Amino acid sequence: MLAPGLSEAVSHPLAQDAFSDSEDAICDDSSATGYDTGERGPVSPASLLNRFPPGGTWEDEGEDRGDLFVRVEEPEKHVTAMETYITYQVATQTTRQEFRGSDFTVRRRYQDFAWLHGQLETTHPTHIIPPLPEKQVMRGVLERFAAAFVESRRRALHRFLSHLSRHPTLSFHPTLQPFLTLPDLSEQRRTSGGLLGRVLGTPNWIVGSTGSCGGVGTSQVLGTRPKNTPLEFAVNGTYLSALAPKLTTLERVAQRVTKEQIELATELGELVPLYAAWWNLEGGDLGVCLQGLSGGLERCQAALLQVATANQDGIIPSFHHHGLYTTAAQAALRRRDALQAELENKEEQIAASPHNNQLVIAVESLSDSVTCADASLRADWQRWREQQRRESRLALAGLAHSQLLYYQQCLSAWESLVPLLQEREQPEPSGEG
Repeated sequence: MLAPGLSEAVSHPLAQDAFSDSEDAICDDSSATGYDTGERGPVSPASLLNRFPPGGTWEDEGEDRGDLFVRVEEPEKHVTAMETYITYQVATQTTRQEFRGSDFTVRRRYQDFAWLHGQLETTHPTHIIPPLPEKQVMRGVLERFAAAFVESRRRALHRFLSHLSRHPTLSFHPTLQPFLTLPDLSEQRRTSGGLLGRVLGTPNWIVGSTGSCGGVGTSQVLGTRPKNTPLEFAVNGTYLSALAPKLTTLERVAQRVTKEQIELATELGELVPLYAAWWNLEGGDLGVCLQGLSGGLERCQAALLQVATANQDGIIPSFHHHGLYTTAAQAALRRRDALQAELENKEEQIAASPHNNQLVIAVESLSDSVTCADASLRADWQRWREQQRRESRLALAGLAHSQLLYYQQCLSAWESLVPLLQEREQPEPSGEG
């Protein structure tokens, strides 16, 4: 059940209402939901589980597509005299001719991913750049080395490179090839793009260059709104403004529900040995009932922990990732608006000085840049919305499957207990006389 305020669906006039069947293949993989489908109770042929297999994962989606396949795996902790950090193995397979080989394996740390992201954002400001996970959760320095945190980051970094490798423009960025192939990036990071190219995140300013759309050489303040924003981009901005807080609330509610599930499982775990101890004191039918009750509660506890783990590995990261992507799309729209606002400013100046050749050249260049930016953003918007539908459907399918499996396991546990709890007809003691 959604929390109050989440019942209204966020719709978009340009969005398709149906999912593409060709994009939504469902694979029978229990790892899709993070749910262990090992030992469980008998499943009725009429059960929804038999008609609702678990969905695939975003991590598996698209593995056989395109000419560039990248995986992030095998995190490794490094301890030096100066610092402690984690690196991740980046394995690449490609058929692209510009790569001098077909298989590459390198190790990268988070700041290398941040450098690549900064280069993409600087060169292609009006593209929707796949988001990175946050640098770290500020709950203490040591927590970032916890196994759960490292694995969560690995998945997010894999998702970043997976989306990037399938992008028709960003996947050909000149910094991506050295990132994927060179053992050491020190020289590339030292010589690329100045401070802006090395620091992740420039929330208030971007450089004037519009990268592939042509540079204009002036600074632009993000947040500057043009006077005549095209309707499609205005509608997109309204959609994102409505979607972002809903995703944040969904993630927060899912985290709270998962926390309560874990707490309930802990309390169920405290009941199991109590019933077991009672059963040891009793004999006969009551002892059999108590033994069955202890076992049933233990199975329900295990099922509850499994569904909580499924939430932690599935729907919660999905909400979070979509929230980050929404922020990235909003940033691209702001940069596009800043470019148009600068064009409008130059057009006002040229109206006052129609014979200023420098202004005329600047307006022509800006007009071309806005046209190119609109085309890039429009294509990325459509691509992102299709990707969002696919990944959301997979995550929600995983959520539904884990819930069905949880209730099926609990139902099986209690069904097996009912015959033991039913009152048995006691034979009357025999006697003579």
